[in-house]
Amino acid sequence: MVFTLRECFAMARILLVYEDFNELTLTESYLKKVGFDVVGISNELLINDQIISFNPEIIVAYGKNLRVSSFSVGQKLKDNPRFNGKVVIVVPKEIRPAPHDMMKMKMDAILEAPVKPEKMIQVLSRLAGIGQEAIADKFNKSKLTEQEEEKMIMVTGAIPEPKESLNGAPKKSPIALTDPERAAKYKKIAENEKIDVKETSHNRSDVKEHLNDLKKDWDFEELEELDRLKRQFADALFRKN
Repeated sequence: MVFTLRECFAMARILLVYEDFNELTLTESYLKKVGFDVVGISNELLINDQIISFNPEIIVAYGKNLRVSSFSVGQKLKDNPRFNGKVVIVVPKEIRPAPHDMMKMKMDAILEAPVKPEKMIQVLSRLAGIGQEAIADKFNKSKLTEQEEEKMIMVTGAIPEPKESLNGAPKKSPIALTDPERAAKYKKIAENEKIDVKETSHNRSDVKEHLNDLKKDWDFEELEELDRLKRQFADALFRKN
């Protein structure tokens, strides 16, 4: 049976187990752009549930604390009979795993953080049995498209119409910035001109006046009492027996 490139991508299920949420979101984003089926979690205790529900082919672990530890994930997966896929361990640059620790882990590839997207995609495509040249070309095209869209937004202030998604979803209507002042500010940025940080679409004196009007209806004694009750509740909640 011969599979198309899109069908191969659809079969490549990747589970990301990342300590840092920002890093998780970034990695998940660029992997999805090239067609991988990706799920991300920030706690290694959820791995077993994802193995059952998502059935990942590859698990990528990156972390060094209690919620996610790269080494801990590798050790747990080595003794997990339910998981027969591949494991990629990402380690911080300053941490070097000892040889005897590596023997205790299930590990098909090890990467040193920070990992460039191109490197991560190359390793995952190899482990998933997908042509690396084809997927690398797809990633480069996605980067070029992003750069073109960013340039268009900066110059014209208009958000371009998106291309059809991988799952065949219909295109959405384009969105344009109709405010000429905002469009002019984007144009200034594109031309590397300095923007006066004091410029604003709001009159500060008007904002201050409205705020003072709102405060007239505030009951400060009641607010202080609510704040006291909140602190009292928090103390009782976390007080040791």
